[in-house]
Amino acid sequence: MGFPTASFRSVLLAVAACAPSFVGAQSVLAPMPMVGLPPELARLRDKFLLRIITLRDLDFGVGKSGDPARVIRPGRAQIDGRPARFIVIGIPFHRIRLLLPASIELRNVDNPALRIGVSRFAADIAVDGEWLGPLGVRTFEIGATREALRRGVGGGRYEGRFAATVVYVF
Repeated sequence: MGFPTASFRSVLLAVAACAPSFVGAQSVLAPMPMVGLPPELARLRDKFLLRIITLRDLDFGVGKSGDPARVIRPGRAQIDGRPARFIVIGIPFHRIRLLLPASIELRNVDNPALRIGVSRFAADIAVDGEWLGPLGVRTFEIGATREALRRGVGGGRYEGRFAATVVYVF
């Protein structure tokens, strides 16, 4: 039997954010009763045992041809752009680890041949994992680096997706 996992996807936008998405995975572990968790979160935890909900998408703001690379850092206020924000709901007092991709590409909505690279994904969760608290809930943010915009890069809205995985660490 493998480790219980849950994956999520978030839309990366160069200009604007989209509506939240929900993806979860079931596991064979039995839920633990809790006091103090709002009923709607308790129902999600009991149904999926490890659930990630997108609260906000990663947004690199507005860029123009010739702009340097743009870094969006998790857990930091940004003037233009913002990190993605998620909530993980799982079994209280269990350790989780977040796995992130190495890189992805954003594609122009109107001309998919035009692409912008994104790499160096980072989160405000410790690399070796973190413990879920007494309610089994942890909010975290993910940032990344958008490559420099080459001279002559096509204008417009760029979108992409990244996949990441949250696993229990036993």
